[in-house]
Amino acid sequence: MLSLSDVLGDVQIVDADPQGTLTTSSKFTNRHTPIYESDAKAKYIIYDTPPYHSEEYKSFFCSADLVIIPSKLGYADLLAAKTVIDDLRSLSMQQKGVQFNEVRKPHSRTYSELKSLFLNNYQDVNKAKTELSNLLVYRRILSEPITGKAKEEIIALIKELNI
Repeated sequence: MLSLSDVLGDVQIVDADPQGTLTTSSKFTNRHTPIYESDAKAKYIIYDTPPYHSEEYKSFFCSADLVIIPSKLGYADLLAAKTVIDDLRSLSMQQKGVQFNEVRKPHSRTYSELKSLFLNNYQDVNKAKTELSNLLVYRRILSEPITGKAKEEIIALIKELNI
């Protein structure tokens, strides 16, 4: 959710992904320079984490006001979201989780199937109404700020989530 940092203002990002993509890319682009969790002082702290189980991530969840679970429309992403949601459930914190989708073809059979699977299996987790388009600008987020329709979508998501 790096695109949130282009809109929210007072944001710092913790790169909690062992792969360190954000840390590496920031050295080339001078954008989204991550900080250590202990140095976090901004109004909004974004933890960039991979979607898999870890005791360390559970501590992030406990300190968070909101856990945003982005996913693309695909079965692998739905399964990755399940890992995060199961961790939230184990902490009785599923009300903090909000899942939303990047939409590719909103009227495709896959979209309908996945939306139905999510709604049937994760009724205890909020589902954002705002869905993001599959725009190229989101894939360029490491090097360029979001603009145009993508920025409008992120602003709508921020408003909906009351951030």
